[in-house]
Amino acid sequence: MALTVGTDTYISQAEADSYHASMGNTGWPSTSTAEVIALKEAALRKATAFLDSIARGKWKGVKATAEQALAWPRTGVIDEEGYEVPESDIPTAVAVAACEAALRYYIGDDLMPDSVNNVASESVAGAVSVSYFEGKDPTPLYNKIYKLIEGLVIEALGNNSSSVAMATSGYAQYVRF
Repeated sequence: MALTVGTDTYISQAEADSYHASMGNTGWPSTSTAEVIALKEAALRKATAFLDSIARGKWKGVKATAEQALAWPRTGVIDEEGYEVPESDIPTAVAVAACEAALRYYIGDDLMPDSVNNVASESVAGAVSVSYFEGKDPTPLYNKIYKLIEGLVIEALGNNSSSVAMATSGYAQYVRF
């Protein structure tokens, strides 16, 4: 089943291919076999679901229509620069974050695992000993992805202590569909 931007993904596979090629992301293959295309499309769907899940209730504005499947497009959104995001657009930051999340899914990472191992160390010499990280949230943090959409949410996602700068030159400010 082909991807539909705005229905099951925030960016087309061709746009994701172009983005990853421009960023030198070798984990996203440039080949176009049926199997690779299917895996890329699945990764883009999972990435979109991940973004909608982590930012649920935190996106600025409201869905453009009650019937739409995805969180974007939205109405009433002012970006971090103070500009209104047109209600028929998906911001480039969201599309780029979807590309980055899709890359992780494609290479085998699960961005929403059922559980995360919180074990600090284990030993088995004579007696079994297990140490856990106390007071640490075992949820994985994807700061690069979080930082990309930071200007479009009302509160920080994940660990907000690191900063990631990403160049998106050559891409339109918004993705229209």
